[in-house]
Amino acid sequence: MLEAIFDSSVSVTQYLQSIDWLISPMEFFTFLGTEDFYSLVMPVLIWSIDYGLGMRVGVVLLTGNSLNAMLKWAFHLPRPFWYDGQVTGLAPETSFGLPSGHSQNPASIYGSIAASLKRGWAWAAALVLIFLIGLSRVVLGVHFTLDVLGGWTIGFLFLWAFLRLEAPVRSWFEKQTLSRQVGSAFGLSLVIIIIAMAVLAATGSFEMPVVWEANAGIELDPFSLEGLLSSTGSLFGLAAGGFWLASQGGFDAGGALWKRVMRFLVGVIGVLAILQGLDMVFPDSQDLIGYSFRYLRYGLMGFWVSGLAPVVFKRVGLAE
Repeated sequence: MLEAIFDSSVSVTQYLQSIDWLISPMEFFTFLGTEDFYSLVMPVLIWSIDYGLGMRVGVVLLTGNSLNAMLKWAFHLPRPFWYDGQVTGLAPETSFGLPSGHSQNPASIYGSIAASLKRGWAWAAALVLIFLIGLSRVVLGVHFTLDVLGGWTIGFLFLWAFLRLEAPVRSWFEKQTLSRQVGSAFGLSLVIIIIAMAVLAATGSFEMPVVWEANAGIELDPFSLEGLLSSTGSLFGLAAGGFWLASQGGFDAGGALWKRVMRFLVGVIGVLAILQGLDMVFPDSQDLIGYSFRYLRYGLMGFWVSGLAPVVFKRVGLAE
């Protein structure tokens, strides 16, 4: 059954890849679904456009990333260019295929932005973008159509659950003390990690076929914990920073254009200093110590984005 689905999807990819002019625009749309792009969009929203919307996007992205990693481990299915050596993988991907993160995350992230704007044109633009990003993954040979359809389904279900739970969860947190808010956010991130470890343990008997890596032509590391720890650490830091900022009087992302631009530039310097600077200091081993420091590094980055940077902006006159 799966082989028939995979074979038919491979045929679609090979046909689409034969259309030379299609590759460049598909690479562009793929970029709009990458973590690198979201890492630019989220700070811009938080620091320079709408703090609340940026925080919503951040929470959706980081929890969605964790969910996607767990589901990939649970299904542990290949990508087209792993499965068939005749498929060209036009993007280096080392994680499992189902569900497509480039389909799941845009569905929930761009969907959450459209839901916040409450405009028909916003939903129309979001749906077109979600479709094109998902299509790009098939064209580039890094996802089967099954992966994309699965990603869209999970992404919209996640968005529906988030929109239903956001108000009551936020209301509960607002009634707690700062220490309890931070502690609960930390506990939630640990619960996500524990669940992920249980999913990973359940796949213990799985052995990746040698032919997958041979077809891919790159070293595969589909069970890596780095992405999960980066997401959970960032989620804790982002939440803790948001709670702390609220206790400091909040933050207004408005103001003159030059101030908004300067906030972004100063903020990004801080992000790079934390991620790159601490990367040179903290151990990067594949063990408990290395994983703990990765969690801490990304936690500090999240705290800077949502809490410390806005306070710095206010102190130096770049924000009210």
